[in-house]
Amino acid sequence: MLWLALIAAVPTTHLYHVDLSRAVLATAEGRAAQAQVSQARQERQSRLQVQRERLLTRKSSMNPAAFAARVDSLNQQIEAAEAALEKLQQDKVDPIVAKLDAILAKEALRNPAYKTVALADVPVLKPRRLCDRTGWLAEAYRGEAKAPVEIGACRVQRFAGVHVHRALTESTISQAEDRRLRALQDKRQQELDRLRKEVTRLSAEARRSKNTRMATEAERQRTDLDRRFARFQAELASAERVALTKARRRLDEAVAQAQKAHPQVVFVDTSSKPSMPEPQCDATQWLVQVIDGGADVQALPGHCRSQP
Repeated sequence: MLWLALIAAVPTTHLYHVDLSRAVLATAEGRAAQAQVSQARQERQSRLQVQRERLLTRKSSMNPAAFAARVDSLNQQIEAAEAALEKLQQDKVDPIVAKLDAILAKEALRNPAYKTVALADVPVLKPRRLCDRTGWLAEAYRGEAKAPVEIGACRVQRFAGVHVHRALTESTISQAEDRRLRALQDKRQQELDRLRKEVTRLSAEARRSKNTRMATEAERQRTDLDRRFARFQAELASAERVALTKARRRLDEAVAQAQKAHPQVVFVDTSSKPSMPEPQCDATQWLVQVIDGGADVQALPGHCRSQP
């Protein structure tokens, strides 16, 4: 996006943002493209579902190798269909995005100190609703919008980068939760190892003694072991999701407090190394301390403070 090159050229005094996905769908061409892609996806999924069902009905009459080969072939068709759908969507959407980019580039030239960025390029944490220009961008695409007006709430004097992954994992609270998850994982793994050894021992004894009843019991225990493994995996995945949700909630609350205390500082996720407007600083460690209750939310680090 050519207009992104302007981000570093002039210090930013106001920041506005757009959601390009919403802007695309706000255009008639975008909605038509979405409908076409959705129809193509439904048609291809229906064809693949028919092939899948036919293959399953023939499974009993096929040898395992032939069935496996057909499954591989069907999986390749599914991957090819997804790639084709992605290309179709890209071909339809890219021209629309190019026009939207041109509008943003023109606006950037009109007033370089007023930046209007796509959230996909500059992922602002908890973006301010008043600073959303997505609706204006869609109107400008249709030729129905005038130049956007200045909004005082969107004035900015500093961009504070936050490495979200570090902020989620380095707080004392998150590290304690991580230790609890690891302890749970170790406990479940020890239980599985114990059961696996018992199944192995019982199976070996059944083969040696040719005891049918013992062999049946070994198979029952093996099935139970598989079920326990699946259950433990689901338990751990659920615990990890809960921990991540809590960590994200703590981060969002800390960012909200920081924004309230420092209204002219914009916090940006730098995990993916986005293009950051100037002037900027790194507030990750400070925000981690805010989450842990070890830093005053009013006491933003000196290198991040707004300049008079």
